[in-house]
Amino acid sequence: MRIIKKHTHCINCDVFHETGKKLLSRPAPLLDPKDIIQISDNKSKNINNTSYTFFRIALEWFALPTNNIISVINPSPVCKIPHMSNTIIEGIGYYQSHSMLIINLDKYILSTKPDSQTTINKKEYLRFLLVQSRLGKLAIRVNELWGTERCSQENVRIANIPGDQANSSVVSHRITYQNGQASLIDSDALNQLIEKQF
Repeated sequence: MRIIKKHTHCINCDVFHETGKKLLSRPAPLLDPKDIIQISDNKSKNINNTSYTFFRIALEWFALPTNNIISVINPSPVCKIPHMSNTIIEGIGYYQSHSMLIINLDKYILSTKPDSQTTINKKEYLRFLLVQSRLGKLAIRVNELWGTERCSQENVRIANIPGDQANSSVVSHRITYQNGQASLIDSDALNQLIEKQF
C-alpha cells in the first residue's frame, strides 16, 4: 500500500505540478540533420496548398476548407423549432453536451434537381458534418463523405453558375480534385443565409 501512495498523485497536486514543469521545461532532443532537411522539403511542397473536405448532398459534390470542420458525427435526434419548417434550419441537436443548429442544404444549394427516374432516399443521410462558424456549431446533413485532399490554388476557379439558381449566393467557386469536381461552399455566405432565417 505504501508503494501505491508513494507513486500515485492527484491531478494538479504539488507533485503532479512539479513533475509536469520538469517535463515541459527540459531541452528539446537534437534532430538528425537528414530529418531536418526532410521536414523543410515537405513544408515547401505544401506551402500553397489548402486542405478541403469533400462530401455529397443528394446528387452533387461540395467542398469546405478542412480547418472549418470540427468533426464528422453520426446523426442525432432533431428538436424542431416552431415556425421554421420551410427554412434552411432543420432544428437543434446536441453533441457532447453542446447545442448545434442542424442545417439541411438540399433545396438551397442544389443546382441539379433529381429527375423522375432518380430517387434519393431521404433516410440516406449517413453523417453530420460538424462545422465551426461565427454563429456557433452547425451540423450539415450529408449523404456521403469522400474525404480530404490538399488542392493548390490552380485547382480552384470561379464558378460559372447562372444567377437565377438558388446556390449562386452560397457557392462561388468550383474545385477540381482526385474524384472530379465539386462546388466550394463560401462559409461567410452560408452564415448570412442562416442569419436571414431568424
